[in-house]
Amino acid sequence: MAHTGPAAGSGLRCGNCGSRVAGTDLLCPSCGAHLVTGLCERCGHRGPREEFRFNRCPVCGHRADIGATLAGPLLLAGALMAFLALVYFMGR
Repeated sequence: MAHTGPAAGSGLRCGNCGSRVAGTDLLCPSCGAHLVTGLCERCGHRGPREEFRFNRCPVCGHRADIGATLAGPLLLAGALMAFLALVYFMGR
């Protein structure tokens, strides 16, 4: 079965059935299991989801869902720049 959508480019797999999952999924789209464990697509490391911080495998460093990991920091950087500009212009 070919997967499409956000999970298709993910390097994470469900710890229960091995299906590809997006880094933001709370339930496996295939088996419905709560995603409390993750499975790295590259090295096969299986562990608690908390170990896969920033969608990276703690063993091999493989990054999953690269688009999802960049959206948050970019939005935060933009918001910080807007705040600093507002503070600067309010102080003039």
